[in-house]
Amino acid sequence: MQFARVVRGATLVEKNKEYVQAARLIGRGKGAIMLGHILPNVLSPVLVIATISLALAIIAEATLSFLGVGAPPTQPSLGTLIRIGQGFLFSGEWWILFFPALILLLLALSVNLLGGIAKLFAPIKLRTNRGMRIPSSLPRLKG
Repeated sequence: MQFARVVRGATLVEKNKEYVQAARLIGRGKGAIMLGHILPNVLSPVLVIATISLALAIIAEATLSFLGVGAPPTQPSLGTLIRIGQGFLFSGEWWILFFPALILLLLALSVNLLGGIAKLFAPIKLRTNRGMRIPSSLPRLKG
C-alpha cells in the first residue's frame, strides 16, 4: 500500500509540472508523456522506499528466526546464528554472537545506504524540448 501511495502522489505532482504541460502543447501523446517524462521522475522515490522495505524485511526475518518462529533451525539464518551465539556470550566465545550480529547490522545499513546513493545518482530528469520542434503558433514557456 505504501508503494501505491507514493507512486500516486509523485505522479500527481509530476503531471502538473511545466515540462509535462509543454509536452502536451507540442502534441506528445499520453503514453509518450507517461513513459518519457513522468515515469523516470517517479522511479526515484520508489527506489528509496524499496530499499528501506528490503532492510526492514531482512531485520524482520532475523528477528523471527531469533525468536524461533522464522526459518527452520536447519536453514541458516542470521537470527538463528545470533540465538545460538547468545549462549556462548559469557563463556568467553563472544565472537559466535558478535559476528552474525555485526553482519546483520552491516547488511541492513548497506541496503539503506544503497537506496540513498541510488537516489543521488538518479536525479530528477527534467525533460526539455530538446530534439522536438515547437510550432511557432504555440506559446513558448519561459525558463
